[in-house]
Amino acid sequence: MLAREEHPPENETPIEWRLLTDETLTTLADAVLRIEWYRRRWLIEVFFRTLKTGCNVEESPLSTKEQLEKALVIYMIIAWRVLMLMTLGRDVPELPCEVIFDREEWQAAWIVSQKTPLPPNPPALGDMILIVARFSGFLARKNDGNPGVEALWRGLYNASVTLQKLSMPLPKRMRLNWSSIYG
Repeated sequence: MLAREEHPPENETPIEWRLLTDETLTTLADAVLRIEWYRRRWLIEVFFRTLKTGCNVEESPLSTKEQLEKALVIYMIIAWRVLMLMTLGRDVPELPCEVIFDREEWQAAWIVSQKTPLPPNPPALGDMILIVARFSGFLARKNDGNPGVEALWRGLYNASVTLQKLSMPLPKRMRLNWSSIYG
């Protein structure tokens, strides 16, 4: 199957995909469905990269099947959350950050990073994602674009470590019951 972009943005090369499938495509709807599947492939790749690299799932010291299964459940939730943060931060940055972050979570990150009083209303999701990404060293310069999953997973991790060092209680979502994994 050949899928070609008919009207690319100005000064852009049209996208052209040659997709191989063992599915019988008899209608345009069949072809469009396969293209939609392929478009989602990149998000799946990013999810597994986050799981493997960000969560270091392959480096786990756990040895029993039960321990690995419990850890994998937690790691998959973390990878999903990081991917969701990246996606929503790009698609709907104007949403209030409390759609994703607990009040305690965003307030703790705000206090540490902004060094200003808390705003009367929760910041926008896009602003909060930049705050989190800055914990990873993301500079958020004008031409840097949106932070990716690596900046977000490192930012979430570094924010939790920073809050622990400052003896601030971690928000509920940042606490893990490690005994349930290593049990």
